[in-house]
Amino acid sequence: MSFKVVVPASSANLGPGFDSMAIALSRYMTVTVEAGAGESSNAQQGELSDGRDMVRYAMDYLAESVGQRLPEASVRSRSDIPVARGMGSSAAALMAGMLAGNRLLGGPLGEQELLRLASHIEGHADNLAAALYGGAVLAVPVVSGHLTVRIPINMDLSAVVLIPNAIGFTTDARAVVPERMDRSDAVYNASRCALLVHALSSGDPALLTEAMKDRWHQPYRAALYSYMDSIMGAAVSAGAFGASLSGSGPTLLALVDPRTSDAVSNAMRDAAHQQELDCSTEILAIDTSGARTLTVRG
Repeated sequence: MSFKVVVPASSANLGPGFDSMAIALSRYMTVTVEAGAGESSNAQQGELSDGRDMVRYAMDYLAESVGQRLPEASVRSRSDIPVARGMGSSAAALMAGMLAGNRLLGGPLGEQELLRLASHIEGHADNLAAALYGGAVLAVPVVSGHLTVRIPINMDLSAVVLIPNAIGFTTDARAVVPERMDRSDAVYNASRCALLVHALSSGDPALLTEAMKDRWHQPYRAALYSYMDSIMGAAVSAGAFGASLSGSGPTLLALVDPRTSDAVSNAMRDAAHQQELDCSTEILAIDTSGARTLTVRG
């Protein structure tokens, strides 16, 4: 038995949706599994701070959780999702490992159970849900785990990402975010989360500029990413519907009409150069398929 698991990148928060909203993007991790062989490799392993193979870790975690032993298999991982940039690289690896392990074990768990196990490792489910289901998602913490809902996207939408060459760690970005927020800020964010869901599902892009504003995490993370506000402002001025920090950073995300993507990309890059920021920009599609498992035929 040979198969591939393909999992997209993702951008979490989208501004106000801290730890609860994400969107899938067209960069991918691919894990190729060949049962009965024992040689494995992970191209990303050396890029992680602790060198841990998150795909294998997820596979082993799944097997232990269901009380089974994984059969011998070759597991080869390749990814074009940049590590430690706020684009869901760890979520993609965890989801790929969960899906690969589940397939090897004969499918003992459904998607929601796999998401629940992966969120135990990741700590939150926003990136994981986007990686699994594709499109835009809500991942709402509930007693049993997470209630996940896909948000319809009823507009032509692309993403422009500005990816700094310097890495950023989630632990550092979380450390600067306060545990509590003022009531006025809570109302501000709650109303914009609702507006963001409405804007995407109703197909009203004019609302996205306001809907993607945030008072919870981005004002504090600006201390880590001094370039953030000026580049996001340049994106909106060049025609982006809205812009935000991608996950915990350092990548920035702009949601755009595909026809304006080049202009927004150029504006973001020019603003970055003014900040002397070493980076690259890329225009990505919104991945609407999510994770998929493909049989490899010899």
